[in-house]
Amino acid sequence: MYTFLLIFSACLGSFSSACIYRYTHNEDFITDRSRCPHCHHTLAWWHLLPIFSYIILQGKCYYCHKKISYLYPLNECFHILIFYLTFYFTQDFFSTILWGSYFSMCLNLSIVDLKTQQVPTSILGILSIILLQLKPLTTSNILVTTVVFLMLVIMYFSMKHHFGFGDVLYITLHALLLHPIALCKAIFSSCILALLFLLCKKRNRFTPIPFIPFLTIGFIIQVFLAFFLQ
Repeated sequence: MYTFLLIFSACLGSFSSACIYRYTHNEDFITDRSRCPHCHHTLAWWHLLPIFSYIILQGKCYYCHKKISYLYPLNECFHILIFYLTFYFTQDFFSTILWGSYFSMCLNLSIVDLKTQQVPTSILGILSIILLQLKPLTTSNILVTTVVFLMLVIMYFSMKHHFGFGDVLYITLHALLLHPIALCKAIFSSCILALLFLLCKKRNRFTPIPFIPFLTIGFIIQVFLAFFLQ
């Protein structure tokens, strides 16, 4: 089981990096083959082995010998860590796969938003399917989610230059998952982090910034607090 989690999480991390690269470079997810970002040579299967290929190739492209970003193995290691942490708390294999996939989708959204300030609906769609598996719909959470969505829509139209509709959808999805108090805590901590980011970068309040990464940090903290308090 531990071996399967290791392989699955590393492969998911590798796939995650490929999806992020292709989305931010307007490439097709299905038909396009993985290529070196420098020489654009199509990579062989053994160049794509998570972590091991980076070590074997000494962090360089096999063809042009230019450096491969360390973010690729870092993302794969992050996925392994998050899966093992999740399994430590849940002690359930199926739950670990779902939660790990949830964290992966959140990370993908955060990086894409950070690079492009866009929120892909395709990733939001996959995230919504995972969340519905983690927290099946009930009358109470449908009601709470509807109220949260309506409040966010009002905020969106009144703060259009500061608040994107992707943020509205992302928060609404988490209203299905988190207790209302935990959701409020996550949003509040996200706002604090975003404010600190603005101050550190010496930007004014009218400067658009990607908000999804800060929301993700807030949501993940609340999820792991819930794990810890179980």
